[in-house]
Amino acid sequence: MAALDIVGVSSGFIRPRFSPDGRFLLVNSDPFTLRAVVFDARTWKPLWHVRGITNANADWLPDNSVGITRSGVVEWCDAATGKVVRRRSGLLPDTQAWTTSPDGKWIYTIQGDGAIFRWRAG
Repeated sequence: MAALDIVGVSSGFIRPRFSPDGRFLLVNSDPFTLRAVVFDARTWKPLWHVRGITNANADWLPDNSVGITRSGVVEWCDAATGKVVRRRSGLLPDTQAWTTSPDGKWIYTIQGDGAIFRWRAG
């Protein structure tokens, strides 16, 4: 059996997901450390990280950017640099989870009380 590469060792990371184009790996942390890290999938080097995200809630968007929620705001970040390229404010601050529609036009959120909302992404 071939040996596996160890990309990194750190406690509290969950939910690894590849970008839509397969070039990047996004890893969220547990709900207590509230951070996310983006790795280059070819070299396994960390490219950038973010702290203070709501409920460790970072995910890939259909356009290959990373969406990050913080206190009622979703930020679209460039996958390679982490630079914020777009921002949508006005979401409710107790957003527990979110996703976008496959076409990227809508954001769906689940609030702390279980209510589900649909927001225009633009």
